[in-house]
Amino acid sequence: MVLRDDPQAELKPEYKRVQAAKIVHRMASGTHKRWEREKPHPLHHGLPPIKEVEEKLWYPKSRGRVLRHIGGDLEEAVELLVDHRLEEIREFKKQRNEKGAYASSPYPKGIVARHH
Repeated sequence: MVLRDDPQAELKPEYKRVQAAKIVHRMASGTHKRWEREKPHPLHHGLPPIKEVEEKLWYPKSRGRVLRHIGGDLEEAVELLVDHRLEEIREFKKQRNEKGAYASSPYPKGIVARHH
C-alpha cells in the first residue's frame, strides 16, 4: 500500500519482498541492554537519590540473500490476508493517515518485540 501511494514507487517484486523482510528482521532481532543507576540528588544531599536509566539498542545489518528468503516466505504467508482483507486494511490506513501523526513504532500500541 505504501508503494501504491508513492508516485515514484519501485514496483519490482524482489524490491517489495526485501523491504518487507527488513521490517520483520528488525522486529525479530537485535540486542537490547538496560542499566539503572542511582546517583546522589544534584541539588541537595538530603533528598532521595535520582534513578538514571541508560539503554542501548544494537541491530545487525539487514542485508544479503537472507532478506530475499524472508521476503519470499513473508509474501507466501500474507497471500490470504491480501486476497481477503486488502480493502479493510486500505480503509484502516486511510483513517490512520487522516488522523495525522502516529507513532513510528512498527508495532501496534501495547505490543513489543521479544526482549533479550
